[in-house]
Amino acid sequence: MNPETKFTNKVRAAWKKAFPEILIYKHSDRFNGGIADLHFVMPNALTAWVEMKWVHKVAKRRNAGVTDLQGDFLLEHVEKGVPSFVMIGTSQGCAWYRIEDFDGNIYAADLKANKYFHELVEEVIHG
Repeated sequence: MNPETKFTNKVRAAWKKAFPEILIYKHSDRFNGGIADLHFVMPNALTAWVEMKWVHKVAKRRNAGVTDLQGDFLLEHVEKGVPSFVMIGTSQGCAWYRIEDFDGNIYAADLKANKYFHELVEEVIHG
Protein backbone atom coordinates (compact mmCIF):
# COMPACT_ATOMS: atom_id res chain seq x y z
CA MET A 1 0.00 0.00 0.00
CA ASN A 2 1.45 3.38 -0.95
CA PRO A 3 1.94 6.17 1.64
CA GLU A 4 -0.93 8.31 0.31
CA THR A 5 -3.37 5.41 0.64
CA LYS A 6 -2.14 4.68 4.17
CA PHE A 7 -2.50 8.36 5.09
CA THR A 8 -6.00 8.56 3.61
CA ASN A 9 -7.12 5.40 5.40
CA LYS A 10 -5.69 6.58 8.73
CA VAL A 11 -7.37 9.97 8.51
CA ARG A 12 -10.68 8.50 7.36
CA ALA A 13 -10.69 5.97 10.22
CA ALA A 14 -9.89 8.68 12.80
CA TRP A 15 -12.63 10.97 11.47
CA LYS A 16 -15.20 8.15 11.36
CA LYS A 17 -14.43 7.32 14.98
CA ALA A 18 -14.56 10.95 16.12
CA PHE A 19 -17.64 11.85 14.05
CA PRO A 20 -19.84 8.74 13.73
CA GLU A 21 -22.81 10.85 12.62
CA ILE A 22 -21.00 11.81 9.39
CA LEU A 23 -20.92 9.54 6.36
CA ILE A 24 -17.43 9.52 4.85
CA TYR A 25 -17.02 7.90 1.46
CA LYS A 26 -13.67 7.07 -0.09
CA HIS A 27 -13.49 7.39 -3.88
CA SER A 28 -10.91 5.59 -5.95
CA ASP A 29 -11.98 5.57 -9.55
CA ARG A 30 -9.42 5.10 -12.31
CA PHE A 31 -12.03 5.79 -15.00
CA ASN A 32 -13.30 9.17 -13.80
CA GLY A 33 -10.15 11.17 -13.14
CA GLY A 34 -10.24 14.15 -10.87
CA ILE A 35 -12.85 13.01 -8.34
CA ALA A 36 -11.68 13.94 -4.84
CA ASP A 37 -10.67 11.14 -2.47
CA LEU A 38 -13.14 11.72 0.37
CA HIS A 39 -16.77 12.83 0.31
CA PHE A 40 -18.51 13.87 3.52
CA VAL A 41 -22.26 13.91 4.12
CA MET A 42 -23.32 15.52 7.40
CA PRO A 43 -26.66 14.93 9.17
CA ASN A 44 -27.83 18.40 8.09
CA ALA A 45 -27.31 17.34 4.42
CA LEU A 46 -24.21 19.52 4.08
CA THR A 47 -21.56 17.85 1.94
CA ALA A 48 -17.85 18.46 1.49
CA TRP A 49 -14.97 17.06 -0.56
CA VAL A 50 -11.34 16.48 0.44
CA GLU A 51 -8.46 15.63 -1.89
CA MET A 52 -5.77 13.73 0.01
CA LYS A 53 -2.08 13.96 -0.91
CA TRP A 54 1.18 12.68 0.55
CA VAL A 55 4.65 14.15 0.20
CA HIS A 56 7.50 12.68 2.20
CA LYS A 57 9.17 15.86 3.41
CA VAL A 58 8.86 19.62 3.06
CA ALA A 59 11.85 21.90 3.51
CA LYS A 60 10.26 25.32 2.95
CA ARG A 61 7.76 24.73 0.15
CA ARG A 62 6.88 21.82 -2.10
CA ASN A 63 4.39 21.14 -4.86
CA ALA A 64 1.62 18.96 -3.44
CA GLY A 65 0.81 17.16 -6.70
CA VAL A 66 -2.84 18.14 -7.10
CA THR A 67 -3.68 17.65 -10.78
CA ASP A 68 -5.59 20.16 -12.88
CA LEU A 69 -8.54 17.73 -13.02
CA GLN A 70 -8.59 17.41 -9.22
CA GLY A 71 -8.35 21.17 -8.71
CA ASP A 72 -11.09 21.81 -11.27
CA PHE A 73 -13.36 19.23 -9.62
CA LEU A 74 -12.96 20.88 -6.21
CA LEU A 75 -13.35 24.44 -7.53
CA GLU A 76 -16.47 23.43 -9.45
CA HIS A 77 -18.01 22.23 -6.20
CA VAL A 78 -16.99 25.42 -4.35
CA GLU A 79 -18.81 27.41 -7.05
CA LYS A 80 -21.94 25.44 -6.11
CA GLY A 81 -21.45 26.19 -2.40
CA VAL A 82 -19.84 22.87 -1.43
CA PRO A 83 -16.80 23.24 0.87
CA SER A 84 -13.76 21.58 -0.70
CA PHE A 85 -10.28 21.05 0.70
CA VAL A 86 -6.85 19.63 0.03
CA MET A 87 -5.18 17.79 2.91
CA ILE A 88 -1.49 16.95 2.58
CA GLY A 89 0.27 14.51 4.86
CA THR A 90 4.02 14.45 5.35
CA SER A 91 6.43 12.68 7.65
CA GLN A 92 6.51 16.01 9.56
CA GLY A 93 2.78 16.46 10.08
CA CYS A 94 -0.07 17.58 7.88
CA ALA A 95 -1.58 20.72 6.39
CA TRP A 96 -4.92 21.49 4.84
CA TYR A 97 -6.19 24.25 2.66
CA ARG A 98 -9.55 25.38 1.33
CA ILE A 99 -9.20 24.79 -2.40
CA GLU A 100 -9.97 28.42 -3.18
CA ASP A 101 -6.96 29.45 -1.04
CA PHE A 102 -4.63 26.72 -2.34
CA ASP A 103 -1.77 27.67 -4.67
CA GLY A 104 -0.66 24.09 -5.35
CA ASN A 105 2.11 24.05 -2.74
CA ILE A 106 2.47 22.82 0.81
CA TYR A 107 4.48 25.10 3.07
CA ALA A 108 6.49 23.92 6.06
CA ALA A 109 5.05 26.80 8.08
CA ASP A 110 1.54 25.33 7.58
CA LEU A 111 2.34 21.88 8.96
CA LYS A 112 0.35 20.86 11.99
CA ALA A 113 0.88 17.87 14.24
CA ASN A 114 -1.04 14.81 13.13
CA LYS A 115 -3.22 14.97 16.24
CA TYR A 116 -5.11 17.88 14.65
CA PHE A 117 -6.78 15.80 11.90
CA HIS A 118 -10.16 16.49 13.48
CA GLU A 119 -9.90 20.25 13.00
CA LEU A 120 -10.70 19.90 9.30
CA VAL A 121 -13.94 18.09 10.04
CA GLU A 122 -14.84 20.70 12.66
CA GLU A 123 -14.22 23.43 10.07
CA VAL A 124 -16.44 21.65 7.56
CA ILE A 125 -19.24 21.22 10.10
CA HIS A 126 -19.09 24.63 11.74
CA GLY A 127 -17.68 26.76 8.93
